[in-house]
This record gives sequence, C-alpha cells and structure tokens, in this order.
Amino acid sequence: MNNTNIISSTASPEQWYMEATFSELIDHIVKVHHGYLYTTLPEIAQNIFEIVQEHGTQHPELIKVRKLFTKVHKELLIHLPKEEMDMFPAIKKLEQEPTILKLQQSLRMIEALEDEHESSDDILKQIRAVTDDYSLPEGASTTFRLTYQKLQELESDMIQHIYLEDQVLFPRVMNTEI
Repeated sequence: MNNTNIISSTASPEQWYMEATFSELIDHIVKVHHGYLYTTLPEIAQNIFEIVQEHGTQHPELIKVRKLFTKVHKELLIHLPKEEMDMFPAIKKLEQEPTILKLQQSLRMIEALEDEHESSDDILKQIRAVTDDYSLPEGASTTFRLTYQKLQELESDMIQHIYLEDQVLFPRVMNTEI
C-alpha cells in the first residue's frame, strides 16, 4: 500500500489535502480533475452542438452558452498541458530539491496560471447566469437535460479543482522553506 492510500484511508479529504506531498496532490489533481475534463469537455461540446441544432431557434440563449463553453473549452485545452508539462514538474522538482531558483520559477508559473483559473471561473459563472441557474425549459429533450446536468457537474468539479490548486497547493508551494 503506498503512502497516498494510507493517508486517504485514515484522513478526511481536507486533512489529506494538507498532509499530502506536493507530488501526491499533483497526481490526484491530474488523475481526478484533469482526467475528468479530458473526458467530459468533448461530451459537453457535442451535446451543446446537438441542443443548439434542435432548440437554438426557440432558445437563443443556447447560442450564448455555446460561445461561452467553446471559450472555456479552448482555454482549458491550453491551460491543462501548461500545468502538466511545465508547472507541476517544476513544483515536483522544488519538492525534491528546494532552491530559491526553483521556488521563484514555480511562483512565476503559479501567478500566471491563477489568472487563467479566474477566467475559467468567470466563464462558468456566465454560463450559469445565461442558463438561469441551469433552469430547463418545459419539454426539454433528454439531451438538453443531460447537457445542463453535465454543465453543472463541470462547474462543481472546476470549483473543487481550482480550490485544490489556488487554496491548497499554491499556498503550500509559496510557503516552501529553502
């Protein structure tokens, strides 16, 4: 049994987040949250395309939802690889061998990526507003219902994902002692 399993089996999620190593926390974020996004974003995109085709004339707000979703989807497809290929490896190197240079490099990346988190969060809030808190119109099709449900799930996952990075991982990195 590895250390991650020991911690997660004996601690609350909040406690585990604070006790996990940077590497364990990063691996969790990539596996759980990035994995979710890579699977779910294309599904939602396809569903939005379908409901715009079917209901776009009667529900013009769907055109706005499509534009907003396309924007956040594109942003995330750029953002996630930056984390996975640049920032997360830099933080893992900092954890293995803390130096002022590695800390400064990590902090620069964190600052840039936090702005991207804010942008994604803002777009998801706009989608919530445009959909009137995901209120379904009378007679909504199964795909319409599924799309709004998946958009809500996406927003919920992104809230947790951003929290883990901005409120747990990044502050811990910033407080790394050299």
